[in-house]
Amino acid sequence: MRTLWVGVAGFAGAVARYHVDGFTSRRLSGAFPWGTLVVNISGCFLLGLLATLLTQRVLPHPDLRAALTIGFVGT
Repeated sequence: MRTLWVGVAGFAGAVARYHVDGFTSRRLSGAFPWGTLVVNISGCFLLGLLATLLTQRVLPHPDLRAALTIGFVGT
C-alpha cells in the first residue's frame, strides 16, 4: 500500500514541479534555467522542513511520511 501512496504523491509532486517551473520560466526569461533553480531550492527547503516536522514534531503514519518525503518532494 505504501508504494501506491508514494506513486500518487509522486504524480502530484511532478505536476506541481512542472507548473512551478513553467510559472518561473515565464516570469524570468533568459538563458539561465531559473525554473529549475527555484524548483530545486524550494524542494530542498521543503524536504528539510518536512523531515524535521514529521520526525520530531508530528509522528504521522510511516506511509504518509514516505508519501510526502519520497513521493511528493523527492521524485
